[in-house]
Amino acid sequence: MAHTVAELYWLRMLLKELHISLLTTRCIWVDNISALALSSNPIFHARTKHIEMDYYFICEKIFIKDIQTKYISILA
Repeated sequence: MAHTVAELYWLRMLLKELHISLLTTRCIWVDNISALALSSNPIFHARTKHIEMDYYFICEKIFIKDIQTKYISILA
């Protein structure tokens, strides 16, 4: 998830330099409920102090509405 957010952010900055604006927020579909909860809920900070900085990067992008995350089930 962190790698995908970083790639999306890089592409967004590239398009911005080329003067191409994106009007909608990018959506990432996630199949891991725990990762989704950690990325969208900053209240878990006390229990997750040893998690890598990638998650804080994702939380920042969600907070400033650069991306949004949604759950998708992989079970058929």
